[in-house]
Amino acid sequence: MQERRNDYRWDLAVPCQCQWEDVVINSQTSDVSFSGASLSHPMIVPPNGAEIGITLYAEGDIFLRGRVVYSSPRSESTNGRAHFGVKFHGTVGDRSRRLMQVLTLHWLDQHYSAAGVA
Repeated sequence: MQERRNDYRWDLAVPCQCQWEDVVINSQTSDVSFSGASLSHPMIVPPNGAEIGITLYAEGDIFLRGRVVYSSPRSESTNGRAHFGVKFHGTVGDRSRRLMQVLTLHWLDQHYSAAGVA
């Protein structure tokens, strides 16, 4: 699969809520960049092209809007989870300002914990 992102990706598992049309699901990011995110859910994925709202559950929840650019149903190769990618709307400055808190707090916490650093 051809790489579609230009921005650096942070491996980051953040719980979130996704909403499109009349559907609302609780999901989780697997990685995040300033231009988009990869998310997963045990069963449900939004259709390609769907306009989606995402609330990242962080200190001071962060709401972003975007468009689904890929979706993949659950399979054994994806650990039984469905995956989808979202490209965020808005300017780079706005997205980076909103995401910096999540990236700083959660990414550092997850990676220092994994490394055994207190």
